[in-house]
Amino acid sequence: MYEYVPLYLSGLETVAQLSWSTPNRLLVHICDAPCHGQDYHEFQGTANDNYLKGDPKNRELSTLMFSIKRLGITYCKIPLNETTKKMFEEFAFVFGSISEIYVSDPTCLIKRIIEKTSSIIQSCIESTISSYRNSNKQIKSYTLFSKEPDWNSLEIYDVNVTEIIPPNTIDDIFHPLLISKTNGKIKIAPNPFAKGSIRFAFYGQYSSDDSPFVDVVFKEFASTDPKANTFIVYQEHLEIQAIAQFLAEQFNAEQQRLFRNFIPIIYADADLIQQTINPLKIYQVERRMHQEWRKWNNNSGGVSLSEYSTILQAFSHWTYHITSGRLMVVDLQGVKVDRAYLLTDPALHCNDLLRFRETRTNLGVKGMRQFFRTHVCSDVCSKLNIPMLNTGSNSILLSRSDSLLCNATTKTTDILNVQTTEENNFEPIDKNQLETIENFELC
Repeated sequence: MYEYVPLYLSGLETVAQLSWSTPNRLLVHICDAPCHGQDYHEFQGTANDNYLKGDPKNRELSTLMFSIKRLGITYCKIPLNETTKKMFEEFAFVFGSISEIYVSDPTCLIKRIIEKTSSIIQSCIESTISSYRNSNKQIKSYTLFSKEPDWNSLEIYDVNVTEIIPPNTIDDIFHPLLISKTNGKIKIAPNPFAKGSIRFAFYGQYSSDDSPFVDVVFKEFASTDPKANTFIVYQEHLEIQAIAQFLAEQFNAEQQRLFRNFIPIIYADADLIQQTINPLKIYQVERRMHQEWRKWNNNSGGVSLSEYSTILQAFSHWTYHITSGRLMVVDLQGVKVDRAYLLTDPALHCNDLLRFRETRTNLGVKGMRQFFRTHVCSDVCSKLNIPMLNTGSNSILLSRSDSLLCNATTKTTDILNVQTTEENNFEPIDKNQLETIENFELC
């Protein structure tokens, strides 16, 4: 039994002419046989189909499909047997994605349709919220100026300085870290010289406890959202850096035990400063790095192939292992000098999503899985005795071959309100294609 083409195409015409007053639009196509026309089934001869050429009225299926697609309708199918397979393949070629609603028990038909409808409504709500949030996001208005200012002409500001007391044990990093307070003075350039994905960077000079001024970089969040510029947000980022610094020191000790020519990972010391005259002016202050800035991985599984580092990838893996899968250091960026990595601005994935919540870069267990989806365990992982996780994709590194994935645009996921980096143009890279200058000898 075949669907009668004039009636079937008339049905599509009716769908396109309906008054769709709501944004949630669902078309469910239930069928037990293909429509007429040899393009839509595998049967041969007029004995099985009296209209091998298709619609007697010569209506174009593509025209009807496009008219439905323009209305933003979600097209779903419920095929009752395999004879409709070719027909839906042809429809999908014109229409695009056609979702299938699986119904093994006919008594569950209405239930499955309701579930699909609810899913579409939920997606529409999330999309609306996302559009509203994105339309209200604004970046502070600064003009980048690469030249260093005349420091003698700049005003000196008194500041309150907050320092994070580093953890002493692995257990310490799962509790709020202690802080200490002191005073200092700063000079800061009126314009930033660079902008990252979430912060502006300013040239500056800094004096703590009446010590001589030293060259530093001041970092200020780029968003105009007051919630993104609170003291607690800055403090959480500083706490993340202190934890990464502690774990890097532990990792270096393990390297030194195993390798003669190990490459240390050093996180820059960082403090939090707040102007006394204007407490809303808050910055993270770090030593100035004059070498070329690099980014080796990000917080959503992105890896730089052109700057690939076995030691840094192993470090991220090791932090997961040493914390029993509770935490991972990612977003590894900074400079490489004299066989050492000087890093800053890390991100942490923690199995407790409420930890570092204000930073919006903690993707939790999902972020850890993203790392392992692209991670290739190297000889460094093996020598460090880090167990390889069986994720089904460890043998393949997915990465952008032309540039850092980390330089792609930043987006915010609405459910967790976290920031990740979009994944576009991935290419499968075999492990044997990876080259690195990092060679290690066992002690």
